[in-house]
This record gives sequence, structure tokens and C-alpha cells, in this order.
Amino acid sequence: MAGTDRTREMAFGPSPSVVLVNPQLGENIGMAARAMANFGLMDLRLVTPREGWDKERAVNAASGDNLDQPDTAASLGAQKAKAVAGTGADVVASGNIGCLTQLKSHLAKQNSPVRVQHTMQVLRDAYRG
Repeated sequence: MAGTDRTREMAFGPSPSVVLVNPQLGENIGMAARAMANFGLMDLRLVTPREGWDKERAVNAASGDNLDQPDTAASLGAQKAKAVAGTGADVVASGNIGCLTQLKSHLAKQNSPVRVQHTMQVLRDAYRG
């Protein structure tokens, strides 16, 4: 079963802080907060987040709305794919399987030539030369 295990006590007290430096997307901040909550971590620190990031997307991602509301998730996926395609990049990378799947699907629907790869695939290819 996926989701937060609410039978476990939250880890208050000495626990690691998670620091996001220069986060660009509200949904990434929300997903980080959700992942942290799954492990009882509560100290999320943002360092120089992009001005004007979409706080509503952060809340939706943290609450799991992207799973419960497929129309919202589809709209978000289309917006993300359009933004990625607009960069002119050849490749977009993410370490999040949900993000990878969403981007790959929506970039294909938009007939975008941008390749979607996991961060580790990009590193592997860079080291191979």
C-alpha cells in the first residue's frame, strides 16, 4: 500500500533537515514535503526559491492531489511538457519516476523531440563519453 504510514510516530527532535537550494517548481517542493512526511521528517528548508513559484501546485503535490485528481495531473503534465519543450533542450532529466512518466507521456502527446531520462542515465552517459 502506498502513502504515508500514519500508524508510525513522527520523528520530532533530532532528525535531518532537508534543504532545497534554488527550487524552481512548486510541485517539486510539495513532492519533497510529501516524501519527507512519509519518513516522519519535518524540517524542510528552502534556500533562494524562484520568485513567483506556484504555491498551490506545491500544496497539491504534497497532499497527493495529483494522484486523486487525474484532470489536475493531466493539466499539470501538459503545462510542464510545454515548458520543457520551450527550453530548446534535447534532454530533460529527473530523479522522480512519477515526473519522468508524466513528462514522457505529455511530451509524446505534444510530438516533442525532447528525450526524457533519469538523472542516473544522464550521469552514466556523461561518464561513458
